Amino acid sequence: METPVKQDAVTHRPRWGILAGLPLAAALLVHAGANAADLDQSATPWQETPPYATAVEAVSGWLERQPGGPALAQQWAEAIGETPQPSRLSVELVRIVAIADGQLASIVSEPDDTPPEWLKKSLGDAAPSLLLAIADQLAGAERYDACLAWTEGLDADEVYSPALLDYLRAVAGRMTIDDEQAAESLKRLPGDELDSLGPARDWVVAALGREMKGKQEPLPTVARRMKDVQRRLALEEPGETTQERQQQILDELDELIKKLEEQRKQQQQMAAASQGGSGAEPGEAAEESLPSELKGPGEVDRKRLVAGDAWGSLPPAERERLTQAITRDFPPHYRGLIEDYFRTLASEADATEEADAPTADQP
Repeated sequence: METPVKQDAVTHRPRWGILAGLPLAAALLVHAGANAADLDQSATPWQETPPYATAVEAVSGWLERQPGGPALAQQWAEAIGETPQPSRLSVELVRIVAIADGQLASIVSEPDDTPPEWLKKSLGDAAPSLLLAIADQLAGAERYDACLAWTEGLDADEVYSPALLDYLRAVAGRMTIDDEQAAESLKRLPGDELDSLGPARDWVVAALGREMKGKQEPLPTVARRMKDVQRRLALEEPGETTQERQQQILDELDELIKKLEEQRKQQQQMAAASQGGSGAEPGEAAEESLPSELKGPGEVDRKRLVAGDAWGSLPPAERERLTQAITRDFPPHYRGLIEDYFRTLASEADATEEADAPTADQP
């Protein structure tokens, strides 16, 4: 039987996750070709440094107690010896645990949004490391809420890579628009731990830090919320959380549009005053210049139309017209993103309508 090719789950990750996988091949080549004479003899290998040693020993002890334990423990020892950074152990840990326990194999292959209650009792001191490894894979699949759930309650001194724990929490927090979670996790990442993440993830940490130091402007924040909702819909998660976030987007868009309308009215009033007046009230002129969807009482109607099933009930031409009216005053980059977001809602509504439609066999 052929030996399965080892793969790093992060090599196929989109967005943030893909960045973490890029240097793996090069790192392994450097590790494999390194000469002992070229290494810093004063440096202690990570495998011998707490809490890494404690965590990997806990996994070894659990493996040895399983059927075929010595062989599994040997595979784990080889993975540890061949891995240049502890944060790269996730894939091997998940693979070996799946071999050791059939029940755990089903858990690690298709993890739920939250870890089962029995898992911690079953694995004992090895449980935190497996929870972290699964969270790493969940982040690679863009299941960031699940990633946070699987790392909840974990302590840095009980996992094989404390830096990976805070890294995953920071990225997942940022991607789910929980900037407080992201900021706290970034603060816990000490500078001397970043080397254990590898250069690509180190770069992500630096980029996140720069992003979060800047002022959080309303429009970019709304754009991030839209990407978050689109991600959830792509993962087939149209539940209560997604719906609440959709409504939050609509509320924030509504507020932004009101501000833009006020700015335009002020500009028109100033222009009218500089021209000596045109016989019409400036406010009336501004109101007449707006599409019907954006006039006064239409504000509530607009919010109602783009929310939930009402959006799906609109004809395609009406959807397009309303989308253009909503996005008209936004910068081009955000206009395109907002249009894409509403098209996603339309596609979701169409898919739901098709699924609910009676088949030929139904009355």
